[in-house]
Amino acid sequence: MARRHSIFLATLLASGCAPGVAAQMPASAQGSSPTQVTGFVRELTWLEVTLADGSKARLEALVTRPDQPGRAPLVLMNHGSPRDASAREKMRPTGYASQAMAFARRGYAVVVVMRRGYGRTDGPYAESSGSCSDKDYVVSARVSADDVLGALHRLQEESWVDPDRVVLLGHSAGGFAVTAAAATNPRGVVAVISFAGGRGSDAPDHICRPDRLIAAERELGTTGRVPSLWIYAQNDHFFEPVVADQMADAYASAGGVVRFVKAPAFGADGHMLFSQGPIDLWWPDIAPFLAKLGLPVEVVRARVSPKLEPPSTLSPAGRVGFEAYVASEGYEKAFAAGKAAWASATGERTRLDAAETALRRCSEHGNDCVVYAVGDEYAR
Repeated sequence: MARRHSIFLATLLASGCAPGVAAQMPASAQGSSPTQVTGFVRELTWLEVTLADGSKARLEALVTRPDQPGRAPLVLMNHGSPRDASAREKMRPTGYASQAMAFARRGYAVVVVMRRGYGRTDGPYAESSGSCSDKDYVVSARVSADDVLGALHRLQEESWVDPDRVVLLGHSAGGFAVTAAAATNPRGVVAVISFAGGRGSDAPDHICRPDRLIAAERELGTTGRVPSLWIYAQNDHFFEPVVADQMADAYASAGGVVRFVKAPAFGADGHMLFSQGPIDLWWPDIAPFLAKLGLPVEVVRARVSPKLEPPSTLSPAGRVGFEAYVASEGYEKAFAAGKAAWASATGERTRLDAAETALRRCSEHGNDCVVYAVGDEYAR
């Protein structure tokens, strides 16, 4: 590492920055609004939506779109549902910020929306499908779809959205949700992408009543006519390949239009391919599908690689972690390092959250950790 950055790190190490204390965070970590990226608009907002029964709900959302006049095709992105119910309130739309940027760089307006009962969105949580032995997946699918459709109809009113070119994209329970929403064949929706879609996995390699999950996909397929792409990694420990195959077969046999992709194994659990995997691993699977539908697939505004050198104290594993940190476009991110420890946080709600999280994680393994980088810049 260059001498000036060695001096910089030494200065940070001497500062004794303590985790959880905002006043001691670097100035670059301050502020609650999303990081602005040249050529794009990034905004945390609320969507006031109307549900099927006429009731209203406020859904928290992250907007990422090209900063230019005119209408752009919309990607409405949906999250999964954690096995641990207590984790739902900690979820945030910025968790998919990097994935949103991948589409925005190709000309899409992207909105990551939090359904009822997740993050800061209005509650109560309404997606329960019953006990493990008595699941009703169709009911939970319809409830999730209600939120998706409410957001869709609201966003189609925006001046920057092309209401006739909409892609519904979801991960895990979000994939199941967008499949259910598409089963109503809503106006303007031209494609559905489901990454590891499903519900009911309460433990690794276990699904509550998989027979009912498969039957639910068959029921959705009876009306779903929007072209859909389903992607499952070979080592998915939520929805194993055998069950995923059966879900796709059931959906298609009932008349649903689906292209099924078996992606290579990813990490310890391929279920996280979309949420944690590098974009280069999953974009090649969706590009041909989108191109066939006449949707954009080429980058129109490339990213300028940040000029960040790793701390000189990093181990080989730490350098790999730093490379992944630099590559991430989850801009509410931070990297902390000490003489023998390091940690990162990406896709947090704010830069301050990221700095605090990275510092806390690093401090669990060393007592001299400081924030080294925030976003794509050195901490200052």
